[in-house]
Amino acid sequence: MRAKFTRAQIRYLNALPAVGRVTEDRITYTEDFKIQVLLLDAMGEGPVSIFRHAGLPPELIGYKRIDHCMARWRRSPELADTARSILASIGLDSLAADVEHMEVRSS
Repeated sequence: MRAKFTRAQIRYLNALPAVGRVTEDRITYTEDFKIQVLLLDAMGEGPVSIFRHAGLPPELIGYKRIDHCMARWRRSPELADTARSILASIGLDSLAADVEHMEVRSS
């Protein structure tokens, strides 16, 4: 089991735009971040890179947390619908089709 976040880590995480709320053992991400992650994932960027770029390196939050988030978000019909809509609206219909199959891709 992962160690709990320290107060300093909680303050840092709470200051990130991608984070809605943090407790000593849980991070709640914003809906915008979840959708952004799915969009970047559909465009071929790796999950660890996406999280790291958002200030959420695996050294801080853990690789398993990233893997679990990706698996959960890829299975979410609501998030997938939003990501598909955005991709289609900017003319990336071929990538929108990739969102259909996210749940079977590994991170």
